[in-house]
Amino acid sequence: MSGYALLINVLLLNYFLVVEVHGGFLRLKREDNETENNIIEVFHDCKCVYYYQCDANNRVITNGENLIDVRMGENVPKPENTTRIQCKGGTFEGELICCKVNGTESSTEKVIPDKNHDNATVDPMHQCGTQRTKINVRIITDEDSDEEINPLDGEFPWITAIYRKNKQGKWYFYASGTLIHPKVILTANHYFNRKHANNFKVILTGNIELTNIGNNINNERNVAEIVNHPKYYAGALYNDGALLILDKPFESTNTNSINTLCLPPDNLSMNSGRCLVAGWGKGSEEAGTQILKKVDLPIVPFDKCQEQLRKTRMDSDYMLHESFMCAGGEKNKDACKGDGGSPLMCLLPGQTRYFVMGVVSWGIGCGTENVPGIYASAIKLKPWVLDELKKRNLKI
Repeated sequence: MSGYALLINVLLLNYFLVVEVHGGFLRLKREDNETENNIIEVFHDCKCVYYYQCDANNRVITNGENLIDVRMGENVPKPENTTRIQCKGGTFEGELICCKVNGTESSTEKVIPDKNHDNATVDPMHQCGTQRTKINVRIITDEDSDEEINPLDGEFPWITAIYRKNKQGKWYFYASGTLIHPKVILTANHYFNRKHANNFKVILTGNIELTNIGNNINNERNVAEIVNHPKYYAGALYNDGALLILDKPFESTNTNSINTLCLPPDNLSMNSGRCLVAGWGKGSEEAGTQILKKVDLPIVPFDKCQEQLRKTRMDSDYMLHESFMCAGGEKNKDACKGDGGSPLMCLLPGQTRYFVMGVVSWGIGCGTENVPGIYASAIKLKPWVLDELKKRNLKI
């Protein structure tokens, strides 16, 4: 048959294509990139995606690895390039490649509430989740406002500033955390994975202005131990929780602005409502100082959150892991870089006390409409937290 072409009419994916075979080589004549990419996908059993949606093993990323914006100001590295099948289109060569569609899937774990959780009665002023302001703080929510608000001193008496020592021995603000026990800070594990405890200090004053190490040693604590979540996955930040065990407790007294934040109630199901997040991250600078900022956000149901994330660069195959929960999706209202580890705080049902609903973890940009922020779910973290406290004879 050599010396002439065999013409074949092929009907594939609703496109009529002319195929010419020359000495064993297949040449496809098409009129647009979409048609050609459909053929590439069928012949190679893959899917045309942007290069950053494909991992080093040429598989579509479905868990968000290398796609998420970690809330700590560091860029996530792009996957290493390998020999790949290129798709047509894009603004530069190699922007679109064909990836296998069987990436990392979510696992399923059943969370069993701890029946031995200690709820001993204490002075209402020192109950977890009680604000320590001089006046009562009434939350007025304006869903149409994109303004971040300065809280009052004592409004969030459990939010801690965590400092790290650099190679020159200088201390700098590193992350935020939440006092859940006088000796225990709950924060985001992506800051503390494989880190040494002696490189960290914690400051808790209950005030909104960020202070420095050495200003008041009575409000400083050394970190004696870092407890990383055993199922943490750095690539996609699954189970993004860590505990910092302090060398000595922060004491809540009648004269200071310090208190602990409650863990989520047992059997809590919360798919709506509005909660607060506060931090010293991006946008907190005022007149040369960093001032705590707060913003109220709507809780976004899990399935809706996954659906909205699939409309971003995460693409349609993304699977939101069960260790996450979501809040936000309103324009210009979000946690952002530098807020990692800060708590998402909700009111206990029928009370004026707060509990931690989530820990700021990651997102796609900041403050984009219909793109929620992603938090490590405190509901999912709670059994692990209580177990670690029990090992150390610490009770909440």
